[in-house]
Amino acid sequence: MVNTMKKYKVHLYGLDSYGITIAQLIKLGDCPITVKFHFKYIIKEEKLFSLPPSRRNEKIKEWYINLSAKFKKKLIAKQINCEIHHTPKNPTVFGTSNLKAHQILFFLNDANLQFVSIVKIKGLKRKRIPVPITNKWFAVQARFAIQIEGQTKGMQTYEERIVLIKSQTEDKAKKQLLKEFNNYGKPYLNSDGYMVRWQFERFLDIYWVFDDEINKQGKQGAEIFSVLKNRKMKPEYQWKT
Repeated sequence: MVNTMKKYKVHLYGLDSYGITIAQLIKLGDCPITVKFHFKYIIKEEKLFSLPPSRRNEKIKEWYINLSAKFKKKLIAKQINCEIHHTPKNPTVFGTSNLKAHQILFFLNDANLQFVSIVKIKGLKRKRIPVPITNKWFAVQARFAIQIEGQTKGMQTYEERIVLIKSQTEDKAKKQLLKEFNNYGKPYLNSDGYMVRWQFERFLDIYWVFDDEINKQGKQGAEIFSVLKNRKMKPEYQWKT
């Protein structure tokens, strides 16, 4: 459950699976609970640009260590136990804590936290929540050969199309498009009297487009497709200041 109440600074997740609200959680009083919390990334990166790359992550880690130490000190003052965890390849820090249900307010009002999730509530069992099946936007890239009756040599033109479609899964999106692609490939006569068709050959790629990218108001454009490729490094490709 996402905390949408304005009086709290931090989002709280996980209550949906127990079928209770934040208010009902607090009313459990001294009931033991376990939570996981993540610190916000609020470092101004421009302050790190003057440092060499090898030093930047160290600086971020130092910042998180200091922040988590101060946070842990506040928890101890509240008689709340916690463990702080540092991810090995990333300087970010998160923590887990065992506390009493009513103490959750301490976490929900701390501006240094990004979100808190419920791990366990003693005496309550999680409920299985069915995941709703929703449609998503997919940008599908496909290749079509322009086939001309009787052509057996020379250069052949082909087309790469990117089609935006709403579907539940990638496989279903492709199946939905096959009918349209077959219609797209219906033969016709060209100006020289030859039969021509734009024949579907294969799907090349598919890209999940987030709804926010399309629905966001005031945007000049929305990214509907992206692909990463590699090329040999050349001087003109280098980052130059």
